Amino acid sequence: MKSLIGLFFIFGTVTTYAQDANKDVIAENKPVIIKVKTTLPEAKKTEPKAEETLSASGLKTDVLNGFSTGKADLLAKYFPANIDINILGKSNLYSKSQAQQVLTTFFTQNKPSGFAVIHEGQSNGTKYFIGTYTTNAIKYRVTVNVKMVGGTEQISSISIER
Repeated sequence: MKSLIGLFFIFGTVTTYAQDANKDVIAENKPVIIKVKTTLPEAKKTEPKAEETLSASGLKTDVLNGFSTGKADLLAKYFPANIDINILGKSNLYSKSQAQQVLTTFFTQNKPSGFAVIHEGQSNGTKYFIGTYTTNAIKYRVTVNVKMVGGTEQISSISIER
């Protein structure tokens, strides 16, 4: 009982003599509010592994749509500054804009009627798609190689052959 009375006395004394932050007078029976600002440590940001980023990307969808509809601009947004393009045995290293034009010309001359990825895989940090590009008269085999560069995926080469 003495302990309980002692606690009431100490508590009463603390609240009775607490000072208001805005005045230099003693406040009676007013609770003191202390604001404490806490910060939590920031979570460490880690770069995703190449396998994780490539499998969860929209690149495969854009490759499918680009070849299915004959829209080179869907593919070109993944081109680096220079890209190796091989169309029917004619291989060259093109700038991004030249490569887009070369593919646009190919699509114009060979209107797509369909495109399907028949195989995909990954080897030594490079992901690849192998597909069949179909026109009304001819089927082409298409290989698209993708690399991670600076945390972004880029199409490093495209090969179109009969």
